[in-house]
Amino acid sequence: MNDLCPIGRGLQDKAAAYDHVFKTRLLAFFSDTHNARNEDEMLEIERLGVYHRAADEAFNRHQQLCETCAKAMNTQARPAAILAPLD
Repeated sequence: MNDLCPIGRGLQDKAAAYDHVFKTRLLAFFSDTHNARNEDEMLEIERLGVYHRAADEAFNRHQQLCETCAKAMNTQARPAAILAPLD
């Protein structure tokens, strides 16, 4: 989303990076059937989840205060066209 302000872009990039790492590690953890699942590894994945939620919340708070990011997100969320019912 290029329409975000620099701060919003940075917050969204950080949240997306944590999301990617969290999901990748979680998938690897549950997909690996050869190695015993490690409690420390699961705790690290849980911490990544906490960081991801915190980054998402930071972006959401910023979006509520930043007119540029709020407008960009509203534009992205709106459908391009509203279709009439097919009845």
